[in-house]
Amino acid sequence: MVEAHSRDPALKPIFRYAARSDADQLGALLTATVPLAGSALVTLDELALRPARLAARMVASTEHYDQLIVVAVVGDVIAGAARVLAKEFVCAAHVGTCTLLVHPQFRELGIGADLLRLTEQAARTELDLERLEMRVCEGDRGLATVCERLSWRVERVEPGAVMRADTPLALITYATDLAPAEAG
Repeated sequence: MVEAHSRDPALKPIFRYAARSDADQLGALLTATVPLAGSALVTLDELALRPARLAARMVASTEHYDQLIVVAVVGDVIAGAARVLAKEFVCAAHVGTCTLLVHPQFRELGIGADLLRLTEQAARTELDLERLEMRVCEGDRGLATVCERLSWRVERVEPGAVMRADTPLALITYATDLAPAEAG
């Protein structure tokens, strides 16, 4: 993994690929973040069953499918995670969907931006993707701000695609083209 730096110099996150042993902590991260994000990678019903088991399946699936999970570890805690899943259709095989989760205690420290930058690089080099897309629920200013700071562009807006507390919200798709992988 490439080194990255958060805005807080005292905070020294380590970025690495997720391992099976991360399942419990990833489950806790899902539990802390999914209820706050309408654009999350799992539904509340899926999460309610067993978050650690769900996370373990996600990590295990990276060994068999075109996907990866990068985690940010602060001390001995997973502070954030980003997941990329390559699209299954042949005509879109160069495109991946991305999800970014940062625990509420670690937000606004630059961890999300660092995770997304590293995930972009990994998606290009590990999965040979040329483009990433991320769906962001209207009102999720933190995630939208990270996308905009990293020059992701708004690709489309789907009004009323998400319901939160009986309120229809738009789902915004951000996209970025990935730089070609360097010849090594």
